[in-house]
Amino acid sequence: MSNTKTRRNIFLMIVAVVFAVAGFTGCRHDVVNADGETVSAVITPLQIGPLLIPFGEENVTTYGLSTGLATMDTDSCGIFASVLGSGFAGTNYGISAGLAFGINGRESSFNGISTGLLYYKDFIGYGPGSGTQNGISVFPFETGSKTNGLSVEASTLSKDFNGIDVCLFNLYGTRGIGLQVIGLDCSTNNESRIVGCQIGGLLRSGVRGAQIGAITYNPGVYPGHDRGDSFGKCLNLGILNFELKEGFQVGAINNTSDGNPVQIGLFNTTFDGSPFQIGLLNINPNGFFPIFPFFNYSVKKD
Repeated sequence: MSNTKTRRNIFLMIVAVVFAVAGFTGCRHDVVNADGETVSAVITPLQIGPLLIPFGEENVTTYGLSTGLATMDTDSCGIFASVLGSGFAGTNYGISAGLAFGINGRESSFNGISTGLLYYKDFIGYGPGSGTQNGISVFPFETGSKTNGLSVEASTLSKDFNGIDVCLFNLYGTRGIGLQVIGLDCSTNNESRIVGCQIGGLLRSGVRGAQIGAITYNPGVYPGHDRGDSFGKCLNLGILNFELKEGFQVGAINNTSDGNPVQIGLFNTTFDGSPFQIGLLNINPNGFFPIFPFFNYSVKKD
């Protein structure tokens, strides 16, 4: 029994030493500038260690597998699996998995599949995070991400997307082109602007295209902001539709304050707007009758 325990302890010590040594050396080739400073390192095909972050170096590039507590690489191609997370600068291709994920630098991009618990644009304070994720991004929590492709998250504070975005909760704002499928949109129209289609439960973004949900609210961008009210031109299809500048409101109850959409529903109401109304009961102070069944339209506008 004692011999077995001794062999096991020796084995664990060897593994610990190899893990620690690999963490500082890896299979790397350092590049030294004219001043004798190490400015970059190429790591291939394997880097294993507790903390793989290039403190004091300008560039670290990994081709192959990089795994450990945390990884930080530049212009890389491979698989990055870490406990804490991965940060990238430059152009990176491959698969990244870890607790957190970040892309640093305006010209930086990650191309592939990334997944983890948190996407945070400033990865552990390493630098400004403004890069772009191209491919598939799956994170429960995202802050400040930019994605081209498919992005899936439980909640997001702020994001830009081109493609398809699937989200349970939008807590602040989204700007995107394409399709967004969302459960609860807690943003305001000034914070979220989408060109394309938004489908979900409660929707409060400024959308140009189509907005389909249980409750829609789409007044467009307030006057004084860029592009005027162009994000209020839409087809709003829902049980309850509130506010729309131009387009169609189709639902059980439709209301607009000062827009001029076509309202089609059971009950259509407006206060200062000038819509054309088709429904069971139509309320329009500017109509040929203030309250009229089946249809109504504005003949005056205060």
